[in-house]
Amino acid sequence: MDSLAVRKVRLDYEEERILDDITFALKKGETYGLIGKNGAGKTSLLSLLAAFRLPTAGSILADGKDPFERMECTTDTMFVYENDMSEETVKVRSYIEIFARYRKSFDMTYAETLAARFSLPLDKKVNELSKGGRAALAIIIGLAAKASLTLFDEPHLGLDAIARESFYEELLWAQKDHPRIFVLATCLLDEASHLFDRLLILQEGKLRFDEATDTFLQRAVKVTGPKEAVLKIGKNHEELACKELGDTRQALLFSHTGPFKAKETPGVRVERPTLQEVFIHLTREGSS
Repeated sequence: MDSLAVRKVRLDYEEERILDDITFALKKGETYGLIGKNGAGKTSLLSLLAAFRLPTAGSILADGKDPFERMECTTDTMFVYENDMSEETVKVRSYIEIFARYRKSFDMTYAETLAARFSLPLDKKVNELSKGGRAALAIIIGLAAKASLTLFDEPHLGLDAIARESFYEELLWAQKDHPRIFVLATCLLDEASHLFDRLLILQEGKLRFDEATDTFLQRAVKVTGPKEAVLKIGKNHEELACKELGDTRQALLFSHTGPFKAKETPGVRVERPTLQEVFIHLTREGSS
């Protein structure tokens, strides 16, 4: 699978509109950050991309064809999400081998290497693993499957900081070693932002931004200085947040027309905010 095209997709559940008019395209060799607040529709969108369900309207095409119930697509897709392993009494190695049987590109040697890196005992029963161990197991399967479309839904849950960093390093290596479409939904934006070639930002079931990460971040600046000077710089741009102390004002500004170009002004400091700062204020309640 080299590409996935999503066109005017809508998803309804009973009387509720979950996703509305979603359009974007994914291509091999790129890693996408799918971000949005809880309830924005991230998991629902991932389930559609994985062909776990059909959209209410619109289309999703893998290399120009509908992937739903097509064996060549489903066996070349991995959707990694938190699930209940409390009834899994098989050992970790056997659990991995079960997945390997149904994935044509599964690399068992790589899976064993990953298990060693995450300190995951292959001879332990799956239901005896800690939450972090279960998360590591899911990540190992997701990476070792080498599926053309690999989707991760909050894979960091349960992982400590060292394990999360190991995951980020392995994902970067995996993309270089065996290029594929990676989509990663996460709330740890400052940790993971360096992974993303492109951002898909959902808000209340709509795709608000589909943009290269660097381009998106160039839209925002954090300006600190005399109040009047900061207000002048922010004219004609959206002020996402501000703080004032006496005559000093700090403002987080966002340009909806392209990269933010602030002229040098004596006594004014201009810096780039983090992705997390921009996301928090851009998607706060009442923003649009």
